[in-house]
Amino acid sequence: MRPRTLRRMCFEAEAFPHLDALSRTAFWLTGNKPEADGLVCETFATAYRLWDITVSKIDFKTWLFKILTRLFCGSCRNHTRRSDFIESSDGDEVFPGVESMSAEALDDLGQRLLDEKMNGNVRAAITGLPADVRVVVILSFLEEFSYREIADIAGIDLDDVRSWLYRGRKLMQKGLFGRVAKVARTA
Repeated sequence: MRPRTLRRMCFEAEAFPHLDALSRTAFWLTGNKPEADGLVCETFATAYRLWDITVSKIDFKTWLFKILTRLFCGSCRNHTRRSDFIESSDGDEVFPGVESMSAEALDDLGQRLLDEKMNGNVRAAITGLPADVRVVVILSFLEEFSYREIADIAGIDLDDVRSWLYRGRKLMQKGLFGRVAKVARTA
């Protein structure tokens, strides 16, 4: 086993604190764990390769997200595909021991199921967005980057960030209201 170099240890010390946020964002972008893991690995490999060139001139977290989003958008343009997103089934599920649960426990279970279903609906609404809009929405709402940071990461104007967020909100709203109306009709 080759000893780790000082360069690699310094890179890892600066990059690894952002691993969870990058993984979360990659999952929201791609819609599945294997693709998200691949995207994060490619992001780290690219960042490590370019790290010496840019290390002193950057906000490291923003730079990592810039690499991640550009790799994602590049793969979308190359493949012109949408990830298949598997939602949870609506079939009958068995919850052993429900009969013996207290009212509070049943309320908690009901809330958890509602949260799970809502998360699925929100996830489906986000993954249904066009890739460029999805990037901006995820960076704003889930990773809480400022509009200026998003513009830098995505390589777009500040006005485009505002416009794409507005468009994303409207598309998500339309998708979520459509799902609610569908559920209301079947109830």
